[in-house]
Amino acid sequence: KEWSTGGFPLELRVYKPGASMAAHVDEVLFAIPQVEFIYTVENDSDSQTYWEDATGRRHSIRTEPNSMVLIEAGRCLHGVTQLKLGMRTILKGMLTSCEAEQRLERFEDALDSTTSTISTRTSRRSKKRKA
Repeated sequence: KEWSTGGFPLELRVYKPGASMAAHVDEVLFAIPQVEFIYTVENDSDSQTYWEDATGRRHSIRTEPNSMVLIEAGRCLHGVTQLKLGMRTILKGMLTSCEAEQRLERFEDALDSTTSTISTRTSRRSKKRKA
């Protein structure tokens, strides 16, 4: 099987002091759950990435630059603690072996949500540059 992003855009995210990612389980968007990845570009923050294993035990790590975390959608509760110091830059994406016709109905909602978030971030940056 070939792997692809399934038509879902890659996201570049920058976390600054005060930012966090609440505990959540990634939504399954394809007939076979996709694998989501978080590639750490830079991280001089005090944040921790945490997850619960199958027994409910919580684990956490500080993700180093040039490291990657892989998570199967629909299975693992995970999040990022609030940054108090520094910044964290990641590239978030997904991989799937499914064809486009194997997308679930919620795929379009997730795509719309991601696209509007990216547009909002871009327009905020544009406004700041113009000011």
